[in-house]
Amino acid sequence: MSVEELSNEVRALIMNKEFIAYVFDPDKEAVNYWTLYLSNYPEITKSFNQAKYILQHLDSLKSCFREDEMQELKSQIRACIMHCHAN
Repeated sequence: MSVEELSNEVRALIMNKEFIAYVFDPDKEAVNYWTLYLSNYPEITKSFNQAKYILQHLDSLKSCFREDEMQELKSQIRACIMHCHAN
C-alpha cells in the first residue's frame, strides 16, 4: 500500500494538520469541530476512522508505505505536536 492507494478522503485527513492534532492532542475545540464535521458529513465516517487508525498505528503499518511517505507523515505529526505544545 502507498498513500496514493488510499482514498482521497483518507489521504487528505492524514495530511491535515488539524486532524493530526485532533488525533494526538485533542482539546475540547478540536473534538467539537470534528464531531460537528462528522455529523455534517456522515458519509466520510469510514475514511475518518481509517485515517485515525493509520495515524495511531503508523509504526506498525510502516511496511505498508514507502519510506518517503512514512517520513513525510511523521514529519507532519511532529510539526503538529510541536505547534500544539508551543501554544
